[in-house]
Amino acid sequence: MVLIRRCIVAFHTRPATALLVRTGLWASATRPVRPALVPRTTSFIAPVLRAYSSKKGGKGKKSSGVSDSMVETSPAGFDLSKAEARMTKIIDYLKSELKTMRLGQATPALLDLIKVNVNNRMVNLTDVATVSVKDPQTLLVIPGEDEYKKAIEKAIREAQLGLNPVAQDTILKVPIPKPTKEHRERLLKNAAKLVEDVKTKIRNARQDAVKDLKRESKTSNLGKDEQRQLEKQIQDVTDRFTKAAEALLAAKTNEVNRN
Repeated sequence: MVLIRRCIVAFHTRPATALLVRTGLWASATRPVRPALVPRTTSFIAPVLRAYSSKKGGKGKKSSGVSDSMVETSPAGFDLSKAEARMTKIIDYLKSELKTMRLGQATPALLDLIKVNVNNRMVNLTDVATVSVKDPQTLLVIPGEDEYKKAIEKAIREAQLGLNPVAQDTILKVPIPKPTKEHRERLLKNAAKLVEDVKTKIRNARQDAVKDLKRESKTSNLGKDEQRQLEKQIQDVTDRFTKAAEALLAAKTNEVNRN
């Protein structure tokens, strides 16, 4: 109160500013006000997630929010589509080959697989000639060039199909002989050999699938039981295609024996 009275008295005798400076009130009034302290905040940066198949003994888990493109494929999802596609092509090849093995019936397919030596290069007969049916017992072969005729005739004769082409002007007539016992036996022997070759190719496809599985399992968490289960699935597919090949041979055998 005493200080206030002095200020009032001095107000009339001295400049107000000088009084405030002397009393220290001016300094406190003009001192800048410090803002209240604001708690420091720490910005959170989300970590970048990389999802991999957890290694053996690892504790990490895959994040459910990670896209498929970021996740490595593990052999746990190993499928047999590659092996099945390969075996399917093998069976399709067998079907087409067996169709050419006919008895006593003229069909252009009989000559589909014959190779012709043209200018020291082996080409398909159908690439250098046109094959048509004249009647149920005769095929006509028309060479694309007259100079190919002798090579085509030789190729047909040496194809082990029991065919003996006859040259007539610019074409070749190919009589289809009536089936004999020897012809049937030769055809069935060729069919059996073809099927054995196909079964070997199927087994090779199986071996490659097993190798792929073992190679992938080395860098994954695939357990022994899971690996054995997948190997069994590969074997089941192999058995299925092997039986399909044997069924085709049985059907061809019945067809030959009926004619």
